Amino acid sequence: MKKFLNVLMVIVLTLCLCFVLAACGNHDCVDADKNHKCDTCEKAMGTHADGDDNDHLCDYGCGQVADDGCYDTVVDGKCDECNADFAHTCKDDGKDHKCDICDKDMGEHTDGDDNDHLCDYGCGQVADDGCHGIMDGVCDECAKTFVTKDVFVTIANKGTLVMTQEKILAVDKNEDTKIDIDEVLFAAHEAKYEGGAAAGYASYTGDYGLSLGTLWGDNSGSFGYYVNNASAWSLADEVSANAYVYAFVYTDTTTWSDSYSFFNINATSVTKNGEIELVLNGAGYDADWTPITVPVAGATITINGVETDYVTDAEGKVTIKLETVGDAVISATKDGVVLVPPVCVVTVEAAQAN
Repeated sequence: MKKFLNVLMVIVLTLCLCFVLAACGNHDCVDADKNHKCDTCEKAMGTHADGDDNDHLCDYGCGQVADDGCYDTVVDGKCDECNADFAHTCKDDGKDHKCDICDKDMGEHTDGDDNDHLCDYGCGQVADDGCHGIMDGVCDECAKTFVTKDVFVTIANKGTLVMTQEKILAVDKNEDTKIDIDEVLFAAHEAKYEGGAAAGYASYTGDYGLSLGTLWGDNSGSFGYYVNNASAWSLADEVSANAYVYAFVYTDTTTWSDSYSFFNINATSVTKNGEIELVLNGAGYDADWTPITVPVAGATITINGVETDYVTDAEGKVTIKLETVGDAVISATKDGVVLVPPVCVVTVEAAQAN
């Protein structure tokens, strides 16, 4: 009996194995749930990979990530598959201030090279930082012309003449078609002060209009200025061509006792050993604060900074003989009085031979 049962078991196992083998060999594998296994026999099915470059998911359809990396074939700074930012080096070949790839802003729209009024980045658009090099009356960048006038400028710094009737080309920087005192003094410093106007001159608009902030490097605020020997109201006062402008830093910054003085002649010429008669006047005010001029008596005349024996009389008059050929700067001092140095420039010419 035992032997019969063993034989029967072998027969059953053989039949089961044949059934399984028949089943596996007689069906088409199907993976309806896309889990990479045959639903019948669990045979591995499909490659778990992403090659279509559109979603970072397995192309077989299992729904799982099968990341083959980001791509940016259209070069727009975004991954073609997931739209994530794509690492790149910004470039702007079109010079439109935008990255060609990601549209990021690029390059400053400014003009700093002072040669063309155009954006230095190369976009071709105007980025005007104003005209430059105009102190000759013509912009270095665009050749625009400005109103100009020749003016004679004198500057005294605490009693010392630092400019003496220098002929200065003043330029209408603010383009209001006129030349004012501010533009004259700016041009004078630009031409004659070491470092130019930026180093030695400044003006500002205050309670009393356009005013001096710095003159010949001094920023004490104690200044005076005259045009054709008449006191000016503001730096904005207009100046005519060939006018004489005089600006000074006060010597007495406590009581401001400096007295503006001037000769009746600004400039003249004589032959060697010739004589000139000058009248020295001082600016003042009457009882009603009306500007007046008064003669300066007892003032000692200087020639090119050297004291002479010439002294003005009660009417401020003095006759001077000039014996040296060349330019002579006539000025004056007075004991007990702080005179703003008066100036008369005399060109002494050689006598012509008979």
